[in-house]
Amino acid sequence: MIQSKWKKHIESIEAEMLKRGLEADAPAILQQFGSRLSTTIHHFFAGSASYIPDSPLTVEQQAFMHSLQLYDLRSVMRLVANYDASKGLKVVLPGIEKSYRSLMVIQQLERFTSNSQESVALADYKISLEEALSRVLKCSREDLYEEDILAEKMVVVSGAPEALRNNFFTERLRTLFSANYRAYLMLKNRYFLNRLKRFRTNPNNYKSQQSRLVELASQFENFEKLTLDQLAEKLDFRVIEKLVKEQISQSSVQETVPEASSESNAKEVFQENGGSKSKSAEQTNAVSQTHPVEETQTEPEIAPESVVQENSVESISAYEQLCVTYADPLEKLSASLCPVPECSSPYFRSRVEDYRDEFAKYFRQLHINDLQVIAASHNFTLELLIQRGQEYKATERWGFVTKKKQDENSIYFRSAEDTPTFLDRKAEWSMLIQACMPFQIQLPSEKAKTIEIEKDKLCVFQIGTAFFDQEHHIKLDEYPDVFFKLMFCGHLLSGKNAVIYVEEDPFFTITLEQMWHCRGLVYLFLMAISHRFALEMSSSLQDFLVEVVPVTLNVSGIFPVNAPLSVLLDFSEVK
Repeated sequence: MIQSKWKKHIESIEAEMLKRGLEADAPAILQQFGSRLSTTIHHFFAGSASYIPDSPLTVEQQAFMHSLQLYDLRSVMRLVANYDASKGLKVVLPGIEKSYRSLMVIQQLERFTSNSQESVALADYKISLEEALSRVLKCSREDLYEEDILAEKMVVVSGAPEALRNNFFTERLRTLFSANYRAYLMLKNRYFLNRLKRFRTNPNNYKSQQSRLVELASQFENFEKLTLDQLAEKLDFRVIEKLVKEQISQSSVQETVPEASSESNAKEVFQENGGSKSKSAEQTNAVSQTHPVEETQTEPEIAPESVVQENSVESISAYEQLCVTYADPLEKLSASLCPVPECSSPYFRSRVEDYRDEFAKYFRQLHINDLQVIAASHNFTLELLIQRGQEYKATERWGFVTKKKQDENSIYFRSAEDTPTFLDRKAEWSMLIQACMPFQIQLPSEKAKTIEIEKDKLCVFQIGTAFFDQEHHIKLDEYPDVFFKLMFCGHLLSGKNAVIYVEEDPFFTITLEQMWHCRGLVYLFLMAISHRFALEMSSSLQDFLVEVVPVTLNVSGIFPVNAPLSVLLDFSEVK
């Protein structure tokens, strides 16, 4: 495409965006984006001396198109949706993760700058990311480079004031239209071009890459006369990223480039000790790449985190494949989810004093004690409670705690009336979901007996957050733990099972030991909730489910692993 046609193309997108922004029901983000887009397009062409109507696109013009996804109207609209903070945590959290990954990538791009202007632009972009992230994550700029800081601080975002989150997205939107961001994209593209060139040094890769480049570049005039490097430089930035991914997947070298929304945090399967895990030799967490790599080492992978997720590899992801594998029970379970009309015991425990450390340790072990998975599960649960809490009659239990500075403006705390030194703390926040069993299961009972739970049997799944620190005189926890509870209709499962009533029907809760046995069913519930309510899971939670679901639940409903609870957890007195 020559520059004149390209200019008409993006101006037509501009006109359509302005038109949609003027509609009566247009969201605020669409109006704001359209206005910024129009101004930026006019400034870009007014201030650019490189516009030559009959010439091919320059690298600066390619970067401009890529930064705002001006490939087509659909791409732009998807980009707009990624900046709509009013959609809640499902947009806020991925937005923060993307910005953090961009910050980590910058360190690997510094050596690709070719002049002082590019170095300054990259440095300015880095500073803007540091400032925005440190504010929303409530940490110093230096702390951003600490290992696992993102996982530790993401729970802060869930309780952050709406104004703080909106300010973060306002800053992200401003940066999106900046020349500094376009410079960052050009340097990243330079990295990928260099990566393609390196791949060609392997004879096994040369022919396949040559064939692919020629195929893609056939749109250009006289493409037969161009070298492979020249062909690659003419291609869109998004195409180059995809080519690198294809080459990596085909390479005999075991390398990976994470997906745009991925944090590449693969988990090892549960071991026979009841939940221990080992680190995979192939684990390459993009978030943890915080230190410069020596020139003598293998060049680090840069996650090609695009502005929007449609630029990711078209092949099905591991989590999507997991959903396909469990499609039958997942669809049956998802379709049956509905609110519980009335419950005699809407809380996890009937007595406040029962909320002890043992439960927190148990549910953390259900998340294999992985801080990143725990944080992701918390964010997922919080989003569910916020979006569906009213419809599903979510219950809240409050209690007094001593006022602390870090509790202010949190979603779990509010000012207590007539007690200035105390706060009301949302000690528990949960909802009950009724469903039908998608398959038959066997639950262990006393004296080595098993109880059969029939297919289509009614059950109730409880999911929520709670502070399990009642034995502590000083309540230290700022963020609650996620908990789950399963109840089955009409079954006295063991002498330890408590009974609750849903309207007039008795439901018996399973014990923690029984839940551990059928934890695969708990994970299936999370997948069904995500599917039914369109709640996006973070990549860390998806990776976790990909690893643990197949070893804890067969498609038929059989639980293949009967690993005992960790000996570190004592549930002898926990009923």
